Amino acid sequence: FRLLSFMIPCALLVIGIEYIGYVPAALLFMLAIQYVIGSRKIIQSIIVSVAAVAVLYVTMRYGFGIPIPGPQFF
Repeated sequence: FRLLSFMIPCALLVIGIEYIGYVPAALLFMLAIQYVIGSRKIIQSIIVSVAAVAVLYVTMRYGFGIPIPGPQFF
């Protein structure tokens, strides 16, 4: 059961990137994974998710020049 609780969000992330783009899918993924590992502090989870996705987005888009699927925010 524990393995499935990690695999399902990963599968949904891959599907979500195609339909809603990287940023919203990654935010939902990060929130889901934090919930799975036991984090129940919603504000802290949102802050961590937004920060992690923002760092990854900026690094991939501007640091490495890799286009990110979905709407471009910057």
